[in-house]
Amino acid sequence: PTLINTMSRLSQVTLEETLHSLPDVSSLDLQTLPTQIDRFVCAAGFESRACSIARGLAEQRTTIEQAIIVELDSNADADKKNRDELHRLLTGVSDSVRVVNGDSPSYVGDLQECLGGENLLVAFDISVAATRLILRTLRAIFTLDVNLMTLYSEAEVYHPTLTEFEAKREDWVNEEVMGTEIGVQDVAPSSVFPGEHLEALPDTVIVFPNFRKERSAAAITHVDGSLLMSAGNNIAWVLGRPHLPTDQWRRETMCEINDIAADAFTLEASTFDYKDAFRVLDGIYAARWETSNLTLCPFGSKLQAVAISLFCTQHSDVRVLFATPRQYNTNLWSDGCRNLWKIDFGSSQELVAKLRAVGTIRVEDLNP
Repeated sequence: PTLINTMSRLSQVTLEETLHSLPDVSSLDLQTLPTQIDRFVCAAGFESRACSIARGLAEQRTTIEQAIIVELDSNADADKKNRDELHRLLTGVSDSVRVVNGDSPSYVGDLQECLGGENLLVAFDISVAATRLILRTLRAIFTLDVNLMTLYSEAEVYHPTLTEFEAKREDWVNEEVMGTEIGVQDVAPSSVFPGEHLEALPDTVIVFPNFRKERSAAAITHVDGSLLMSAGNNIAWVLGRPHLPTDQWRRETMCEINDIAADAFTLEASTFDYKDAFRVLDGIYAARWETSNLTLCPFGSKLQAVAISLFCTQHSDVRVLFATPRQYNTNLWSDGCRNLWKIDFGSSQELVAKLRAVGTIRVEDLNP
């Protein structure tokens, strides 16, 4: 007969212990980075901080085997200055610098080919990467066996400042006036997180709003236009809790701009701590996945986008829906660079395995 080891027990892998095992966002000292990086991926965005990390790597004379600069179809003219500067900086420390289109249908496959190779150190600078680019890039990385380090430069000033908002309050809530952006060019599901929905189930929309109402409204309407009229609890507004105390006013202002009612279903998630955003998403998922088709509309911060990438890697049934602005205000987005940060994830395969182990049953050996 089979003998049962009485010094063992069954337990469930919890999200909290998994998050505890993941790295925190920590201060980035460029002098402590490895002297060689196998692959460096960055975005050619229009914000002034676009070149902060690349410039630091160049000053440290960090050797980069291959650098990949990703440009997008939107804001191409505004992005050109930083793209050219990134190319100049990275050419000084790498013999191979490529410029690729992150909006190309082949981007994920092309990136997988570029990053392929066991135990490569991949540094991904998300500082000015659009959310759709962060999700596509991390999706590619999570299919590979590499060591991932996410790098981030925090802006010195995010617009609007409180002074700017109070001086022209009506302009910021007026859809016909340019704020940080204006209009909606396109609404489309993510190609890498399309979701798995059942027609018979009702919809729950999870929205990370920003300082313009148009994109949130367009995305919700794309799912079900009636939700805006009588949403009840079928729209979950995840309001960003700013990293800096001086920006706390933005939370209530975001409610005003997006016409979020006082009795709406709202939650808060840090714009900086990706684990906090993950916990919030997990709570919504646990309550709704059996009874709703879940659609996630990400218009929040870069580090929230990292959380969304991890969350959707764990839950393939969640659909991500993008609403692209008609035009960004490239002169009024952010200024300068305050601090540098990193998340040293380590093995991408171990990271994905940890995420997918949440909720599974394990046997714990209690023998001394």
